[in-house]
Amino acid sequence: MKEFNRVTFFIILLTAFLFTACKQNPSRPEPTQSVNQIQEIPSSLNYRVRKPSVASLAPPVLILLHRLGSNQNDLFSFASLLPKELLVICPQAPIMLSENKYSWYSLDRSSGGYKYNIDEVIKTTELLMRFINEVSNKYNIDKERIYIGGFSQGAITTLNTTLLHPSKIAGLVCLSGNLYPEMSELAKPGNKLTRVFISHGEQDAILDIKNMNSAHQFLNNLGYEVTFKKYDAAHTIPKENLKDMINWLSNQLIEDKR
Repeated sequence: MKEFNRVTFFIILLTAFLFTACKQNPSRPEPTQSVNQIQEIPSSLNYRVRKPSVASLAPPVLILLHRLGSNQNDLFSFASLLPKELLVICPQAPIMLSENKYSWYSLDRSSGGYKYNIDEVIKTTELLMRFINEVSNKYNIDKERIYIGGFSQGAITTLNTTLLHPSKIAGLVCLSGNLYPEMSELAKPGNKLTRVFISHGEQDAILDIKNMNSAHQFLNNLGYEVTFKKYDAAHTIPKENLKDMINWLSNQLIEDKR
């Protein structure tokens, strides 16, 4: 009887030890998210997407930012005209001004002109970089062929982002933009892998072309490869401008394959 009690006690003790060891064993892997679960994480920004019609495991991407007071549908209106190899994404700015009207950062117009807060402008570039990382993971894009661009305030935001993160951006499309003086002090040198397309209307009464004339020279001095197109137009995207932009993008994609 005593022998039976010893055996029973030993079995109970061994069972308790094994249960505790398994519960506390640090070598057991923690549960992780699957790739599919990670891809389902919602984006920080609403957006529209046109997928490439050319099959690719890792497509190049063009992210286009709308102007002040517009939305994700604005530049998406000509997405179907863009090179078919591209994944085209048009996000919507985070600040709602009124119904269907958004802004990338705050602008104070109470005293005339457009007053901005440079800290908020820089935070917007960080927001865009986070968004780029999100869509990179979701769509498995080619991280060596990330193009960004925009019109007006969207162009300003993409220009700022490129100047702060040139190694992450393959190409920039700056349509009727502006270079803030503070950004010229923070800008990082470019390289031959970062190409720039600038276009501007000579009759632009909203953002003076003189600023982009200076910006053109500034970008050249920093080592960026710049194409600058001027048009007899106001603050808009004329058909000739759109055609030149599409040709430029097509040439960059051909150059990338070499």
